[in-house]
Amino acid sequence: MSRGGLTDPAAPPGSPTATGRSLALPLGLTLAAALAAIVALELVRPFAVGPVGFDSATSVIYFDRIAAGRQLEAFITATPKPLLTVIYGALHALSNDWRPISWATIGAYAIGVALAGWLATRVAGLPAGVFAVAALLASSTLLGDVAIAYAVPWALVGWMVAGLAVTESRPRFSLAGVALAMAGLARLETLAVVGVAAAAIAARTSSAMTSVAGQPK
Repeated sequence: MSRGGLTDPAAPPGSPTATGRSLALPLGLTLAAALAAIVALELVRPFAVGPVGFDSATSVIYFDRIAAGRQLEAFITATPKPLLTVIYGALHALSNDWRPISWATIGAYAIGVALAGWLATRVAGLPAGVFAVAALLASSTLLGDVAIAYAVPWALVGWMVAGLAVTESRPRFSLAGVALAMAGLARLETLAVVGVAAAAIAARTSSAMTSVAGQPK
C-alpha cells in the first residue's frame, strides 16, 4: 500500500481489489465530514439565527470599518484575526445575516475533521484515523468554538493541510508553509506549531551533521 493508502502493489491496476481500495479513502473522508456536519448542525442549529461569539462579531466590525475607510469608534479588546475578518466580513456584507457565518464555520469543522482522519490514517493506519475522527467529534472544546463561530475550526483545516503536505511521498513544503500561514491568520498559536517543526528540523539536521562528522575519512 502506498503512503497515502490509495494503492496496493499486490493488486493489479483495475482489479476489483485495487478499485475498492482506491474508493475507500474518498468514501471514508466523505463519511467523516458528513458525521461532523451532522453533529455540528444538531448542536448549533443555524436555521433561524446564526449564533456568533464576541471575536466573530468583532471580525465583522473590523471588515466593515476597513471597507468603509473608517476608524473604529472605540478600542475593542478582541485580537484581530485577519482570516476571519475577510471571510466573516465578506459573508455578512453580502448577506446581512449571521447564519452564513455559522454555516461556513460548520463546513470548516467538517473538512478539518475529515482531513484529520486522513492524516492519522496515513501516518498510523485506519484505527488511528477512526480514533482521530471520533476524538474530534467528541471534543466539547472544539464544538464550543464551532457553536459560536470561533477561529479554531479554520485553523484546524490549515494544520491538517500542512500535515498532509509534509507526509506525502514527496513532501510539499511550500504548500505546508502556505497552509500554516493561513492558519496563523486565524489562530496566532499556530506559531507554536511552526516553532516545534523548526526545532525538530534543526535537531535532525544537527544529528545528521554529527553523524557525517564522526565517520572515518
